[in-house]
Amino acid sequence: MKKFVKYMLVAAAALAAFACNKENGIGAPDSKTNKVVFTATLDDAVKATLNEYKVCWESGDQIAVYNGTDWAVSTALTPDDIDASGRTATFAVDIAAAASYTLVYPASAKSDAALPEGAAEGAVMFTLPTSQVIPAGQVVDPKALVQIALSDDPAKVSFKNATSLVEFKAPESGIDAVYLQADNTTGSELKLAGTGAVSPIPEFVAGDKPTVRVSGDFTAGQNYFAVVWPQAAVGKIVFGFSKGSGASVLKAGRVGTSAAGFSLPVSGGKKFEDFGTLKWLGTINTKADLDYWASIADFYSADDTVVLGADIDYEGGTWTPISANENSGHFAGLFDGAGHSIYNIVLGCASEYGGFFMLIANPEQRLRVKDLTLGKEGDSSSLVVSGAKIGYAGALAGRMKWVALSNVKNYISVTVDNAAEGCYIGGIIGQIMGDSENSISDCHNYGDVSFDCAVAGNNYYGGITGLISGKAAITYCTNSGKISRNVTSSNKGVNTFGGIAGRTGNSVSGVSIYSCVNHGVIETTVNVKAGQIYFGGIIGMDGETPDSDYNLTVEYCRNEGAINGFNQSTASYAATGGIIGRQSNKSLVTGCVNLGPVTKVGNHSIEGCFGGIAGMTSSVDGLVKDCVNGAADDDTKGIVTDMVQTSSKNLRIGGIIGYAMRGNCEGCTNYGLVTSKSSITKVYVGGIAGNCTICKIKYCANYGDVIVENAADNTRSAGGIVGLQNGSANDNFTGEGCIVECNVSSGVPGDAGLVVGRFSNSVNSCWGTSTEPVIINSRCTVNGVAATAANYESLLAGSSYGITASGVTVSGLTDPADNTKTLGGNTIWAMFK
Repeated sequence: MKKFVKYMLVAAAALAAFACNKENGIGAPDSKTNKVVFTATLDDAVKATLNEYKVCWESGDQIAVYNGTDWAVSTALTPDDIDASGRTATFAVDIAAAASYTLVYPASAKSDAALPEGAAEGAVMFTLPTSQVIPAGQVVDPKALVQIALSDDPAKVSFKNATSLVEFKAPESGIDAVYLQADNTTGSELKLAGTGAVSPIPEFVAGDKPTVRVSGDFTAGQNYFAVVWPQAAVGKIVFGFSKGSGASVLKAGRVGTSAAGFSLPVSGGKKFEDFGTLKWLGTINTKADLDYWASIADFYSADDTVVLGADIDYEGGTWTPISANENSGHFAGLFDGAGHSIYNIVLGCASEYGGFFMLIANPEQRLRVKDLTLGKEGDSSSLVVSGAKIGYAGALAGRMKWVALSNVKNYISVTVDNAAEGCYIGGIIGQIMGDSENSISDCHNYGDVSFDCAVAGNNYYGGITGLISGKAAITYCTNSGKISRNVTSSNKGVNTFGGIAGRTGNSVSGVSIYSCVNHGVIETTVNVKAGQIYFGGIIGMDGETPDSDYNLTVEYCRNEGAINGFNQSTASYAATGGIIGRQSNKSLVTGCVNLGPVTKVGNHSIEGCFGGIAGMTSSVDGLVKDCVNGAADDDTKGIVTDMVQTSSKNLRIGGIIGYAMRGNCEGCTNYGLVTSKSSITKVYVGGIAGNCTICKIKYCANYGDVIVENAADNTRSAGGIVGLQNGSANDNFTGEGCIVECNVSSGVPGDAGLVVGRFSNSVNSCWGTSTEPVIINSRCTVNGVAATAANYESLLAGSSYGITASGVTVSGLTDPADNTKTLGGNTIWAMFK
């Protein structure tokens, strides 16, 4: 890196290099080694507004060189490569000879990012450090003084400075970091650093990071420099000052004392010296403190902590969300609520984002929030999203990634009343974004989450978060707020509701929801008319998985809230489950318990699926394991039922799974009553699954009664394990080790069976095996007929289907519902105990 030979003078000019040929013919490529040797001499330079400062080469410096095809890095300079004045250096690069070369100094400044569209010919992507460290005894970070050269002769290289400088006087002692941000003349944020395209003849550069942090041992009254990308039109520069670290950090802010409308030219700059008396903030104790923190929140780094020292009554005021976005001015660090609350606050929206924070996204400086309560029971706090294209809303943040949250409580209701193309809303977070790793632990939502507008697009609602698009571990969290949609629409998007999360996104794996509990009601009160709609006590739906791992694991979670699906007349599917609405891909639901009622309260002219654990399983790789619906000692828990159905779409109701289209169900137990009150045909009710196609159901037990109340034709079936076994493409061999101990009844007597209510398959099926048969308990009845050792075989399936003995395969029968259809071979292995 460069060293500075004058302490009191400031580096400021174009750092041009003049040719300095040596007698040995430096610059000619060595044909044996393929090395090219360059010579560069740094020029003395004078800036218009800043004093002269000389820059010298230093041992260890390296240069990146491009020959039009490949990049290579020079060998590190040694003392022998630098002349006595320090102004001239010789360095070798292992690179093929070319007609011209582009050189970048220092080599670490070259970026591999793609050039933006419209970049100048010959431009190179540079990275200007956002965190600059001034060495002891110096006034600028030499690593930040990046330069570029274009030369057709290695012996005649002329570097050009690519940056501008902002000079500032340290206003007092004890400061260890200074932050800079800038707006243009219209108030928009400028990107002062980060990655940008630099032309061979440098000009104004658009970076991708807005904040520059300069740290060092600052002396009061001494001038120092921040290195920034040149800017054409600057409206203002805002400074932040920092003392200390961790929870003892102090922050102060000040707008630069310069008139609007200035530029920061290449090899030029601007000087700021009069900051007056700084106002320092440590702990937040009052509303005024909180407002001041909001004005300087961008100047907190990853190792900084801001602490609430008291409960803050925001007096009904409207809060503008704080940004924590890596690509804009942002808060990074730890927000420690210290067990205190911020209440009587109206959380506003910024663009599409509503919440205390707007957007949290910083992989390098992970935001942490702990021990914070937003709102309080019975106060006037609220969050309403209105007028957004897509609404992202959560009391803590609209969107987030790379975040660690612990013990965050929310009492604030979150409502969307206008979002043109859909919304992602949660009690705590609207969306967990992709390409990130996040942890949410011991967080609790008490606020209602409601969607009160008619919009197109997809809509995801959750007690903790609406949509999970990145890797996340959600542990020991609870929801007690109501999750609801209350305004109808006519769009064909996907709607998902979950007590903890609305859904996981596609192409994401590594999402874990562990030991979480939902107490809140989940419901629609109107005809949503969605393309698809899924309700889950914990999560509404999983997403596609990109690899061999489970995209989602839901483990040891519990639902105690009522789940009420109203009329969804135009959806292709409506699936409701006590734990997950639809398991559509490779996910695992294990060790979970549902105690809440799962109820269809309105008419559906769609495919409806209702289950105590899962509404629908449609992936061959999905697994529901060791889950329990209901309670052995309380028959009011885990009831799965419909209240009305007047149109003749398929309705599937199961104690564990509503529609087991595909997937795996192992070791699950149902104690809850499973019943249908609808008067239509095509109702299938089962103690484990309402309808099974090729799902593998093993070692499951049903103790809950299975009842189809109304009489209709013979497409209304009830089964102790499954209501309907169907399928036309794949044989289904399943049922090993299952147990039935319940009462089964149907308004159509021939459509009730202890294992299967009705067969409608044109391929083979087999329930149980000769070594692991289905166990039929002596408590069982079918339509009031008690099962005995003498008659149980005739009760295994609906009497229309010819299963008259355990282990007997019956095939070639005509389906009573369609006498043109021939059933496949069906076998049930069973044992009476």
